Amino acid sequence: MKILSVGRLLNQKGIKDFAIVSKNIKKEYPKIEFLWAGEIDHKHPDSISIKWLRNQKDFKYIGFKEDIRSILNCSDIIFFPSYREGVPRFLMEAACLCKPIVAYDVPGVCEVIINEETGYLVEKNNTEMAASFLKKLIDDESHRLSMGDKSRKNVINKF
Repeated sequence: MKILSVGRLLNQKGIKDFAIVSKNIKKEYPKIEFLWAGEIDHKHPDSISIKWLRNQKDFKYIGFKEDIRSILNCSDIIFFPSYREGVPRFLMEAACLCKPIVAYDVPGVCEVIINEETGYLVEKNNTEMAASFLKKLIDDESHRLSMGDKSRKNVINKF
């Protein structure tokens, strides 16, 4: 099973929260793969360091991807811990491909997700709650698939 996030490698995109959650979940589910795709932005003042990234053992950085669809098709769940957004196109694309989403409840993101119906909205920085919802989706395939189907219908109807 693969859990995916996409975003520039900035602190405000929640990559450190992603690392915390992946470490927490891998203790119980060591075969789960956590993947992060996105570009490194060396010039941005909020950029994470390459040294920090190289020290991560519980998720894999897969680099910048032109074709997001290919990695979305290989993933099972989306975890989007961004601290601030517009309306993220990535989440709309993920929803169109029937992916259930766990994300921070921030403006823009909450436009795409209906909490507890098409995904789970989590209080920003609440890594324990995010991990709990991810585990719920990991453990219950029918719930995960149903939520993904509802996610697609919602995005098609709304956007």
